[in-house]
Amino acid sequence: FVHLVQSLAANAPVEGLQLTFLTLIAEYMDESHALLAGLVQAQNLATHDALLAERFYLLRRSAPADDATMAPAGGGTGHQQRSLRGRDRFLALVLEVALPYLKVKIDRTYTRGLTRRAQSGPSS
Repeated sequence: FVHLVQSLAANAPVEGLQLTFLTLIAEYMDESHALLAGLVQAQNLATHDALLAERFYLLRRSAPADDATMAPAGGGTGHQQRSLRGRDRFLALVLEVALPYLKVKIDRTYTRGLTRRAQSGPSS
């Protein structure tokens, strides 16, 4: 994704000081990637109750059924499942999209700080 956007942005004609759509995406690559990932994951959660990777392995998230509805009507031992609530979907998106985005930002900030300290030389 990163290489594709950067090469398209480098070859796109820039008129004056206006940024094209691709150069804007390339400039805010982390945010663009998080937004795209969030949209894809939200769509998968809404339609299939699973994240993209979970859907690939035919897994499905489900909210636990209440104790009163756990026993099926026929007296069998199967478990009843119900669809995810909005809160569960939101938490899944936060853990899948927002936390990795924040980790990347924190790591880059830390690396920049180390680089600045190394370039400024030893402090006395």
